[in-house]
Amino acid sequence: MKKIKKYIIFFTILLIAIIIALVVMTTGRRKINSEFKVGEYGDADENYEENHVIEETVKKVDNRTEYYIVKNIIDKYFEYIDVTNTNPSTELERLDSDFAIETISGMLSPKYIEEFNITSEKLINELQKYKNCDYNIEEMYTKEKTINITTYLINVNVSQIGNLYFIVGVDFENNIFEIYGDEYVKKYKYNEDTQTLKNFEINNIEKNSFNTYTGEIVTDQDIAISYFNDYKYNMLNNVEKAYNSLDEEYRNKRFGSLEEFSRYIQENIDIFRDISINEYICNNKGDYTEYVCRDQNEYVYIFKETAIMDYTLQLDTYTIPSEDFIKEYTDANVKEKVTMNIQKFMDMINNHDYKSAYNVLNKEFKDKYFKTEEDFKQYIKNTYFEINRLGLKEFTDENGVYVYTGIMRDSMSDDVEYGKDMNIVMRLKSGTEFEMSFEVY
Repeated sequence: MKKIKKYIIFFTILLIAIIIALVVMTTGRRKINSEFKVGEYGDADENYEENHVIEETVKKVDNRTEYYIVKNIIDKYFEYIDVTNTNPSTELERLDSDFAIETISGMLSPKYIEEFNITSEKLINELQKYKNCDYNIEEMYTKEKTINITTYLINVNVSQIGNLYFIVGVDFENNIFEIYGDEYVKKYKYNEDTQTLKNFEINNIEKNSFNTYTGEIVTDQDIAISYFNDYKYNMLNNVEKAYNSLDEEYRNKRFGSLEEFSRYIQENIDIFRDISINEYICNNKGDYTEYVCRDQNEYVYIFKETAIMDYTLQLDTYTIPSEDFIKEYTDANVKEKVTMNIQKFMDMINNHDYKSAYNVLNKEFKDKYFKTEEDFKQYIKNTYFEINRLGLKEFTDENGVYVYTGIMRDSMSDDVEYGKDMNIVMRLKSGTEFEMSFEVY
C-alpha cells in the first residue's frame, strides 16, 4: 500500500513537471515570434504557414568590407552584362558572349531561375534592355543572417530604366554568393514602402564555377573613387540627387536653388561627361573622414564621410573657407595673401563660377567694363581658355594697392610658350575678403 502511494506521488509530480515544461516552451515560442512584425492570418489550420507572414525590416549596411564585397559582386554582374551586349561579329567575340551568359546564369540563384523559367535565350533577350546603360548602387541594406549566410538588398539605379532591386546572398564561410533579380524581389519578397523582406531566407548556397568571390582589402583609394563615381553618375543622371548630396550651407551659398545647379551642370555637361579622378587625399577629422579629390581638369571635390556611402560634398575651397585656410591666410604676409586670393579667383573662373568671380571685382571696374555678370561671363569665355593656369611674375606694392603681373596659359595644352598677359590689381579687405580688377583687352 505504501508502495502504491509512493508511485501515485511520483507520477503526480512528474505530470506537474511536464505541464510546467509545456507552459514554459509555449511562452518562449510566443516571445520569439513577438520580436517580428506579423501580418494578419486566419485561424490555426492547415493554411497557417501560408497565411503567417513574417516581415523582417532591413537596415543600411554599415560594414565597409561587407559593402565592397557585395558591390564587387554587382559590378561583376553588370560587367558580364556589357559583354553580352557587344553585338559579337567574330567567333572569339561570340565565345566571349556565350561565356558571359554562362557566367551570369551561374551567378543567379537556381531558385530564381526555376521560378521564372530563365533559359539562356530568355536571358539574352532580357539583358538587351541594359544596352548602353550606366548603373549606380543607390542603397544597400542587410538583414539578420542565418548560420552562415547574410542577405543583402541592393537598390540599383540604371540609366534609361530606373531603379531595380537585387537580393544577394553571401556565404562568408565558403566565399560564395547568389543573386535574385528585380522581378523576384518585387513580386514576392520586398515591400518598398515599409522596407521589409517577407518570409525570405537563404539556407544554403551551392558552389559552382561562377559564384565565388575573393575578399579584398578596401583602401582609401577605393572609397575616394566610389564617392567620385557616385556623384558623377548622379550629376549626369539624377541632378536632384546630386544637388541634395551637396553640403546644405554650401549649396545654398554657391547655387541657391536646384534650378541654378541644373543650369550649371547643363552648361558644362560636355566637360563633366569625361571627368575622372586624378588624385585624392584622405584626412581623418575625428568624427568624420574627408576625401579631397581632384579630376584631370583640376576641379576639386571635397567629400565629408560620416558613414559608408553617407557623405556630403563641396565643389570648391573658396565658397566656405575651411578653418585650415583661414589660419593659413591669417598667418600669411601680404604677398602670400594676394597670391592665395588670385588662386581663389582662378578657381572660380575654371569652375565656371562666374557669379563668385564677378562678386570679387572692384565696383568701379565692373561699372566701366562689365555692367552685368553676363557681360563678364562672355568676356572670360571669349578671351581665355576652358581651364586656365596663371603664371605669376612681378609683384609690387603701391601704397596698399597690390599689382601682380602674370601670363594666362591653357592648362590643357602642352604649349608652354603661348599665353596672354593678365595683370591683376588687388586691395585686401577685412578677414579673407578682397577686391580686384585686371587688364582688359
